[in-house]
Amino acid sequence: MLKVLKSTCKHVVEEMRTVPLAHWNESVFRFFYVRQLVQLAPSITCHTEWKRIDLHIQSSPAVFVLEFKFFHARLLIGLSGRRLRWKGRPGKKNFSEFTASIEKLHKCCSAGWQGWQDGALPGPARGFLVLAYADPVPASPGKSFGDFYDQLPLGPDGHPIEGVKRVEAILPRAPVDSGIALSCKLIEVEV
Repeated sequence: MLKVLKSTCKHVVEEMRTVPLAHWNESVFRFFYVRQLVQLAPSITCHTEWKRIDLHIQSSPAVFVLEFKFFHARLLIGLSGRRLRWKGRPGKKNFSEFTASIEKLHKCCSAGWQGWQDGALPGPARGFLVLAYADPVPASPGKSFGDFYDQLPLGPDGHPIEGVKRVEAILPRAPVDSGIALSCKLIEVEV
């Protein structure tokens, strides 16, 4: 898992030198992850958007589930070139999406579920959330995704986030665009 995500981040940073951050979202990031997964571990089976989970991975006999969150603020521009408004800015809404994904993984991993073919599959052995976020460099205090996510497993209020078992920093503030740095973490969710 770590090897695949580290390789993914390396390729994403390289690709962002050509394709600006404005064209990225969590589906594109997930695509890069799956591409690395099938290259580095071709015997693994994976399914996207399986039972409302971003990625379901089978590595016989283990089952893993992953959610992806990719946060960055971008300026929306009208067809006339006029600046309209910001989309996806850091704040409580993004943080609640993040914690909802952790809760979804936790419930998924602790509940029994049926397989999609010939009978029942075991529940997921482990659940993970892949979190990537982009911030301006230098970041303004109180206005960056880092204010919410740099100190994980503690939340912005300084309290531990329920359901978070372990946090592994994969990419700490790598420059990807003019004045923008990308961070990525792998968060294991309690099962």
